[in-house]
Amino acid sequence: QQAGEVVGMTGDGVNDALALKIADIGIVVENASDVARETADLVLLDSNFHTIVSAIEEGRVMFHNIQKVVLYLLSDAFTEILLILAAIVASIPLPLTAIQILWINIISDGFPNLALACEPKEYAVMNHLPRNRTAPIVDTKIKRMVFVLSITKATIALILFLSYLHFTGNYIYAQTLTFAFVATGSLVYIFSTRNLSRGILKHALTKNPLLLLSVIVGFVLELLIIYHPFFQKIFLTRGLTGVDWSIILASGLLLLFISEQAKGRNASLK
Repeated sequence: QQAGEVVGMTGDGVNDALALKIADIGIVVENASDVARETADLVLLDSNFHTIVSAIEEGRVMFHNIQKVVLYLLSDAFTEILLILAAIVASIPLPLTAIQILWINIISDGFPNLALACEPKEYAVMNHLPRNRTAPIVDTKIKRMVFVLSITKATIALILFLSYLHFTGNYIYAQTLTFAFVATGSLVYIFSTRNLSRGILKHALTKNPLLLLSVIVGFVLELLIIYHPFFQKIFLTRGLTGVDWSIILASGLLLLFISEQAKGRNASLK
């Protein structure tokens, strides 16, 4: 420990309690003394030291999934902040209403977020170098991707809003299209955040069927908000045309491409 190493200590007796306590990670077997069990950080219920490796692997999977969820949440949050802030500074109508923002954050993105937290382990996760114990969850890689995604998404959303507002003169129409893009864009580029070091084509989409289902549910609920008369009155939306959706999907794919490029840059920094 004085040399800066992370120390793991295994033991089972009362006389091991002090070392288990002082060690960074105290590990005991299932039939260890009560004092040792209460002091330890990890109890091997099967008394098998191979379980330690499995625990390390599970810890790495959990850490990576937390990073993915944080990236997804922050990029969406900063997109909305930048979009509203730009509208206020430029003295133009707000591209999104408060209730639309709440819907995106809680409902549209909520289910995919939960599914992303259940992402299976990445390829060769045990081949990664150990992380420094003081390394933050939001490291340089995550910050870079949040910056790129939020700036890009907010810029595209603002351009779409201003373009539709100018050419149609219909504020509700322009606002609906912006809402649809912000919500759909998140459902598209979430597949890029499933692995922060490998391309989307190298990571099978079927490995997390819960994510696919959540994205479909999120999109169906989005359509409900846009086309159902009851929800149109609440969320101040109106129906979009096929051309509108083509523009939205094309913009979403552009966002996905930029996300993949930013991820490729991050992989070189890893």
